[in-house]
Amino acid sequence: GQKYGSTEAVWTMGKIEVSPGAASIIPSHADLTVQWRAATEERMDEMYLEVKRLVEAFRGDPEVPVDVELDAGDRLAVEAVHMDSHLVDIVRESAVHSGASCEDLFSGAIHDAGIIKKMGQIPSVMLFV
Repeated sequence: GQKYGSTEAVWTMGKIEVSPGAASIIPSHADLTVQWRAATEERMDEMYLEVKRLVEAFRGDPEVPVDVELDAGDRLAVEAVHMDSHLVDIVRESAVHSGASCEDLFSGAIHDAGIIKKMGQIPSVMLFV
């Protein structure tokens, strides 16, 4: 099968609403929000095309009545944001010096580095413990 996520690309499902919302009833309607993030603009574009392909696949199944709306929103305005390499080196060296293991992870979430990036050229780094 095709690989949809990796260490440099992630998919998130942040919101799912179904109706009617009862445990024993098959929903007749569902709204969901899918977000994808990647380390490069090229990978973001590939993921966008994959979402479009999946949407068309759902629309083509006569057994599943579905109406799918693909809204890219500001997707093209959100660029991949990378942490400051000097600060990353400092955090990595500090972890190694303290005897802790460390691993570089890709986040891409707009709620962290993306917000700081919009404020100007403020060097930033993230540390997950």
